[in-house]
Amino acid sequence: MSEEIVLDIDEVNKAVDGLQSSSQGFTSSLASDFASGNELDAVKKINELNKALQDAADQYKALLLKNIQATKESVQSMKDTDDELASTFK
Repeated sequence: MSEEIVLDIDEVNKAVDGLQSSSQGFTSSLASDFASGNELDAVKKINELNKALQDAADQYKALLLKNIQATKESVQSMKDTDDELASTFK
């Protein structure tokens, strides 16, 4: 098992940074109060669904940002470990 694993840290960081900047612009454009003042059951249901979708989108964005941070930390940890191991062979 002498296969080398190559990790291009700059490329990974570039991709993660692009993902992070894209996530910053991620917003939901759902109406928060569809047809206000209307008491129809269908309108109430649409408002509930819009609220649920908005909550799901907010949770997705938060999770995405957490995963981006975890990825950055993992990449840095791998780089540090690689540097440490490389220094023992010198």
